[in-house]
Amino acid sequence: SQEILRVFQNNKQQASINNNNNINNQDDEVVIDVTDPYDIKNEKEIEAAKLYAELCDVVKDELQVTMRPEFLNRIDEIVIFSPLSGPDLTAIATLMLDQTVVRASKELDVTLEMSDAVVQKVVEEGALVAEQFGARPMRRAVQRIFEDTVGEVLIRGLLKEGDTGYVDVSGSNMVVVERQSDGERMMVPIEDVSGGIGASVITSTTASNSNNVPETSPQFST
Repeated sequence: SQEILRVFQNNKQQASINNNNNINNQDDEVVIDVTDPYDIKNEKEIEAAKLYAELCDVVKDELQVTMRPEFLNRIDEIVIFSPLSGPDLTAIATLMLDQTVVRASKELDVTLEMSDAVVQKVVEEGALVAEQFGARPMRRAVQRIFEDTVGEVLIRGLLKEGDTGYVDVSGSNMVVVERQSDGERMMVPIEDVSGGIGASVITSTTASNSNNVPETSPQFST
């Protein structure tokens, strides 16, 4: 920035003056501390940064133990990714859901709106294995909770070209889609997890939270 440039210019001018006075400045050091007042981190972020730095050291030390130096020397850079945070997962889930909404609008002329509970449901399922698999299971969660259930509604004719549907979550394994024009609704059960990345973890957790709710066919209500 201009401020940093000004500091260097002033230092250069001062060094020139000192040299003219036969003062040896070869050992002088200039330390510039540039702090962005808008980038001050809170204590939790600072602690997380420290833990991440420690994790990097542990991983790199372990790599040196388990891999040959000849191999490591051929690697330009080792990048260690930190686990996704809650806001990260929410942003990813919202982005994926919005992509489906845009596709439905362009290809089917159907407007889809959703409650915050839909986003939260996707995040909860994706977060179960986020530390191990990152955001990849989120794609499967969006498909099960949003795309498959809305697709069922489209097939059964509740939503047609030009309609607007509002998607919400009911209970632990049911999605409700309401046609905005007349308030008619359809309840669709969320498909059980059958496979994919992190499926075994999600399946066991889903089973424990389902309270033995039986599967039901899509139901219309007004």
